[in-house]
Amino acid sequence: MRGQFENVAGWNITTESEPVDPPVTMGSSQITSRVKTVRWEGGPLPQGQYKDFGMRIFLPAAKDDSKPELVFFPVLQECETGRDLWNQIPDTEGYNHELQRDAPHIEINTHPDDTPWTENRLVKGQTSAASASVANSGSASLLAAAVAAYYLI
Repeated sequence: MRGQFENVAGWNITTESEPVDPPVTMGSSQITSRVKTVRWEGGPLPQGQYKDFGMRIFLPAAKDDSKPELVFFPVLQECETGRDLWNQIPDTEGYNHELQRDAPHIEINTHPDDTPWTENRLVKGQTSAASASVANSGSASLLAAAVAAYYLI
């Protein structure tokens, strides 16, 4: 994942990258690393309030035309009174549906969904913040998403 991350007044942004092996070609560029972690630190954010932390990310095209590809964004939110995790990824080891803490996700597919979406808002019919359906035509997808969290892990 490559991207740009919103500069939020009073907050510091740090990112951590990791190698892509094997490298991926997107257009005329060869991608050899990707962003693994985005962290916004600052505040405070009082109990009962939220803040949007936006990002514009570049994702590869869906690999399989017959089924959508899901990209998950596990989130750790630390507040004055504690912390919350939205890190549950369906069909993975340790997944517990009863926790109702699914990680926000984006669905990449080659066929558009007729549900419109707007940057920085919840998508109709979705339950996770920053969930969206994105269609692509075989090229890299560009998406703006927002996650109300202090840390993206």
